[in-house]
Formats: sequence, structure tokens, C-alpha cells
Amino acid sequence: YIETYSFNKNEKDLQVAKINANYNQQVKEVMNLRIAAPKKVDLIQQLQKQRNNKIENANDLFFDYRNKYNYNHYDRNYNWIR
Repeated sequence: YIETYSFNKNEKDLQVAKINANYNQQVKEVMNLRIAAPKKVDLIQQLQKQRNNKIENANDLFFDYRNKYNYNHYDRNYNWIR
């Protein structure tokens, strides 16, 4: 028995939008810090890596075969396609 779950495209897009908004806020905070420019660049690169990992996790969750909204594995009646 395979445990299925629901994670539709709108939920994925909303989660990615929240991740990007959070990233933008963190970049603004880093830019307002009074530190040297190379350290700011390093911090922003770390934030980019974190953002990319979070977006990749959201995409993996959406494209997982257990997701019933993954149209690559289910038809419109949510029957498993082999």
C-alpha cells in the first residue's frame, strides 16, 4: 500500500512565493548590516543556497509519485498510471 497525499500546483506556487519573499526580506536585512562587502556577498550566497534547497524540496514534494496531483503518474480520475 502506497500512502498518497495532496499537494497541488497552487500550493506549490504559494510555497515558492513565500520562500522567495522570505529570501528577499533576508537579503534586505543583510544589505543593511554594517559589515564589509565580501562578508555581505558570502551571506547572500548562503541565503541563495538555502532558498534553492527549499524550492527544490517543494518541487520534489510536488513531483513525488505519491502526490495525487502529480499528473505524471495519475490520470484525471486519480487512477494510478503505470
